[in-house]
Amino acid sequence: MLQCLPNCQNIDWNDRRYTRFLERMAESGLILLAHTGSERTLPVLDARLADPRVLTRALEIGVTCIAAHCGTGLMVLDPDYFDVFVAMTRRFPRLYGDNSALACGNFRARPGAIRRMVEPDLATRILHGSDVPVPVTAALLWAFGLVPRRVWRETAAIANPIERDYRIKRALGFGEETATR
Repeated sequence: MLQCLPNCQNIDWNDRRYTRFLERMAESGLILLAHTGSERTLPVLDARLADPRVLTRALEIGVTCIAAHCGTGLMVLDPDYFDVFVAMTRRFPRLYGDNSALACGNFRARPGAIRRMVEPDLATRILHGSDVPVPVTAALLWAFGLVPRRVWRETAAIANPIERDYRIKRALGFGEETATR
């Protein structure tokens, strides 16, 4: 797998200069994991590269891609591309998203997007992801009414941040197959 942050590394995968590289990725089965949506932990060089459409050419060539964060943005602060991601999953069978950062203490956790991610038609395209070392908590999810207070309290007692993140995601309705797919 190749992981990148297009908006921070200034990588536009639609640039034809990457064609041969993308063809080799497709031939070898190398997966492209690309950050999509808001970025607040690293400097952003080109904000427009947060759009999942930055993966279009790679997908057309046949690369399996994972759009980290499913294009979600921080509420009020950044553009949100979740609907773009959903539309792209209908067009590209090799496009997946991950649920990383949904349990972080930020405003990426849009209730409508989370509910949509666990619906049967989209759930098969969602993978478990974590943003460790970014801290995870169910506090904001509880405040939005997405998990009961009990889940917030129980998961807060879990020392391992990856296990805590996984348990929170399960409470949100993500199936076990999200972590094993």
